Amino acid sequence: MPLNAAALKSGIEAVARSPGATPADCAAAWAAAIVSYFSAVVPASTTVAATQATLTTALAGAFTQPTPGMVFNQMESALLAAALTIGGGMTGVGFAGVAPAGLVGFAQVFAAPYAETHAAAAQKIADAIDTWAKTGTATMTSPPATTVTWT
Repeated sequence: MPLNAAALKSGIEAVARSPGATPADCAAAWAAAIVSYFSAVVPASTTVAATQATLTTALAGAFTQPTPGMVFNQMESALLAAALTIGGGMTGVGFAGVAPAGLVGFAQVFAAPYAETHAAAAQKIADAIDTWAKTGTATMTSPPATTVTWT
């Protein structure tokens, strides 16, 4: 089953409604939603589950930053690191994965006009992550060496 933006939205909406008592709790919930989303990536990756602990730690660090800009920058770095790991795991199924290009765009997602509900905020975030994730590519490591985008 390919990447599912609706499921990602649902996971992020649940985090928005109940983020946890600490930045680490919130980061763990975010990481779980993101890892769940990537668990269905096509081509498959053997390293998706392994990204959860690292992503949780990176997001916990992001969520304790003193300024929104620093939070967004670290969130971008955390997702890129996760995507690099996920892309690397595609070699286990015969593909050379390349992480998505550019930024998710968290600074724009969290800028005015602000979402007025958890559902609207989750939709903006899920759309940004989904659009970004689908710029990742993978090339077959054997002939015909076809390149596909992550789906």
